Amino acid sequence: MKLQLIRNATLLLEYGGSRLLIDPMLGGKHQFRSFAGIEENPTVGMPIPAKDVIANIDGVLLTHLHPDHFDELAQTIIPKETKILAEPHTVEPLEEKMGFVNVHSADEPLNWRDIDIIPVPAQHGYGAWAERLGPVSGFVFKAENEPTVYLTSDTVFYPEVENIIATHQPDITITNSGGAQMGGPEALIILNAEQTIQIAKLMPQGKIIPVHLEALDHCQTTRQDLQQAADEAGVGHQFIIPADGEILENLA
Repeated sequence: MKLQLIRNATLLLEYGGSRLLIDPMLGGKHQFRSFAGIEENPTVGMPIPAKDVIANIDGVLLTHLHPDHFDELAQTIIPKETKILAEPHTVEPLEEKMGFVNVHSADEPLNWRDIDIIPVPAQHGYGAWAERLGPVSGFVFKAENEPTVYLTSDTVFYPEVENIIATHQPDITITNSGGAQMGGPEALIILNAEQTIQIAKLMPQGKIIPVHLEALDHCQTTRQDLQQAADEAGVGHQFIIPADGEILENLA
C-alpha cells in the first residue's frame, strides 16, 4: 500500500495493484466560496499539478459531491470514461449533469480489480446539519497482502463509527479530522482532535492517518494541534499526519 495526500481529502491510494484517486479537489487557491467568512477556499494551492494527479489512475472514488471533494476542475479534466465508484445519491448528477459514462453506485460491497470495497455509514454532522449536508459514504478496503483500511470520509464520531471498527478491525484508518464547524462548536460537521483520538483508542494496534486539515477556512484543527493532543492522550505513536503532497509507503 502507498498513499499520497494531495490536499484536504484528496488522496492517491495505490492498493492491491491499482491506483485510486479519492475525492479530487484539484483547482487552485481561492476557487470557491468561503465556508466560515474568513477567506475563499481552498486556502492553500495544489502541491503538484492537477494533470499529474490524474495521470495513470485506474479509477476515482467519491464519498460525496461537496466542492471540497469534487470540484469544478476535477469534473472537467477527469476523462468522462473513467471508472467512478460513487456514493449512490451522486450517481444521477454524475451521469446526467456531468456526463460521466462509467459510474458504479457503491451501495453494496463490490470487488473491483481484486479489491473488496465496502461502503460503510458516515454522518456529516449532528441533527439538522447532518440532514442539510446530505448523504455521505465511508469505505473499507480489503485485498490480499494488504492492510485493511477504513476511510471515514466526512463524518463525526457516532455509534456507527465504533461498529465499523469493531466489525472490520482496520489496520489503518484515514480520518477527515479538520474539526470543521458551521457556526460554532455545537455545529461540528467532521471529526476534530478529540474525536480522532477516540477512534485511535478503539484500535490501539492500528495506525491513524488524519487528512482534511489546513485547506479550508472552516476547519479549526491544525496538524500541530492534533499531534499535540494525541501525544497528550498517549496515542501519538499511532498517528501519521502527512503534509500536502507527501507520500506514505510501507504502511502494511
